[in-house]
Amino acid sequence: MKIKKWARLLAYVTGLVNQQLLLQNEYLAAENRILRSHLPAHLRLSDPERSALAEIGKRLGRRGLEQVTRVQNRFFEMMRERHSCPPSMADRE
Repeated sequence: MKIKKWARLLAYVTGLVNQQLLLQNEYLAAENRILRSHLPAHLRLSDPERSALAEIGKRLGRRGLEQVTRVQNRFFEMMRERHSCPPSMADRE
C-alpha cells in the first residue's frame, strides 16, 4: 500500500515538472520566433558561439537535436515561402 502512495506522489511530481518544462519550452520557442523576426536574414556565428551550440547539441543527443532542427527548419521554410513568393502565389498553395 505504501508503495502505491509513493508511486502516485512520484507520478504527480513528475507530471508537474513535465508541465513546467513544456511551458518553458513554449515560452522560449515564442521568444525565439519573435526575436528572429527582428534579425537580418543571415547571421554569422563566431567560433565560440558555434562551439557552445555544438556542446549543448552533443548533450541533447541526436534525437533531441533532430526535433529542435526539424522545428527550426520548418520555421525557416515558412519564412522563405512567405517572403519569396508573391502573395497571389502563396495563397494558391
